[in-house]
Amino acid sequence: MLRARIVVPAISLVCLMLMAGPSAGAARPIGSPRGRATTTATAYQIGTQHNGFQRDQLVPPLSQKWKIDLGGTVQYALIAGGRVYVTTISSAGEGLLSALDATTGTTLWGPTDIGSGSFGLAAATLDRGRVLTFNGTGTMEAYRAADGTRLWTVQITSQYVFTSPPTALNGIVYTGGAGSGGTVYALDERNGNQLWTGSVENGDDSSPAVTSTGVYVSYACNQSYDFDPVAGTQLWHYSGPCEGGGGATVAVQGNHVFTRDFEGNLILNATNGNLDGTYSTSFIPAFKGSVAFLGSGSTLSAETVSNGQVLWMYSGLGTLSTAPIVDGGYVYVGGGSTLAAVDATTGTEVWRTNVGATMGVGSYSSLAAGGNLVLVPASNFLVAYG
Repeated sequence: MLRARIVVPAISLVCLMLMAGPSAGAARPIGSPRGRATTTATAYQIGTQHNGFQRDQLVPPLSQKWKIDLGGTVQYALIAGGRVYVTTISSAGEGLLSALDATTGTTLWGPTDIGSGSFGLAAATLDRGRVLTFNGTGTMEAYRAADGTRLWTVQITSQYVFTSPPTALNGIVYTGGAGSGGTVYALDERNGNQLWTGSVENGDDSSPAVTSTGVYVSYACNQSYDFDPVAGTQLWHYSGPCEGGGGATVAVQGNHVFTRDFEGNLILNATNGNLDGTYSTSFIPAFKGSVAFLGSGSTLSAETVSNGQVLWMYSGLGTLSTAPIVDGGYVYVGGGSTLAAVDATTGTEVWRTNVGATMGVGSYSSLAAGGNLVLVPASNFLVAYG
């Protein structure tokens, strides 16, 4: 049985806290409520920090609200304003974007062809009433979230390998590209104009994790970077022992950046890039406060970030097939076709259901939560529980 483990030196112990959101009406970290509106999910792994956390207060057992066959491999879903936005990749390799009614699953607009390319990327992010899509050919597009009107299209030509889902925050959308070295891109959401680029080694796979103060990416051999979100200035670079193709999306929690790599998973200081510790996981971790939820093999574990204390271990699903997410007081994780909810404090399974198809099929086929729903991509299906 694989066992997750976080180790942080005593001199750099930091109790992780979720970043507080700004006032209502302003751009804010995902997961914070705005007035009476329900919570949103605007990027891969729920929010722009990719930390898998949502503030809903759903209490299992949940019931299936709807299930829709989208005719292609379903990626992660976005949730805002009573709508669900989801991308799929058809058997012919076509990338499609659809908007669904969050209550019924009824299609509101789409499917719209957003392309995919030979690298099989058809991904989206949401900000300021726009759905921003990016595909494997380097095409970025913006759609009006309300009705699916295409607002602009931009083709990136300075690289030729594109495997990084976009992340949008505060009017800027970020992604990456590879081919000749690597590049991080920042584009203006209003018109697609390029605001800045950053040079990296080597630009594959890592969907930028974005906060109000940093843009974090990590590539093969733990070549990890932080850029200023507005100016594009490189703030730090942690250089691993080698470089090459590949990469993985990082999670940002508090003042730590969690990387994943064949050279080892690192905990880097978000302010200066210093190495604060190491940990073990097969999936991107999820967090609630100072506790990390880590999935490896058949085991989901909860561990304190400050000292690696194992709080509980859960192995009720066989081999895990999804990264965990947290919604309120519960951790949701999938194994095969079974979705389970585990009490975040005790590790006790409180609910499970068969979603009817295998989860974790696509490269970015991940659970999502928001608007008092848990959304589950399972092969060609998107299933909503609430």
